[in-house]
Amino acid sequence: MMFIACPVRGDELIPERRIRSITNTPTGIVLRVDCYCGQQHLVRTGRLAPATTG
Repeated sequence: MMFIACPVRGDELIPERRIRSITNTPTGIVLRVDCYCGQQHLVRTGRLAPATTG
């Protein structure tokens, strides 16, 4: 289960079976989730790797 902020219904508890895709990007992890409101939402999570100097 995960908690998302739905712009239509507010905060929703979503089971993992509603996750449609997980994509690792340079700016973090992006999940495409089917919400109970009938829309698909993008949920961004994670954090950037520290910048390397050298």
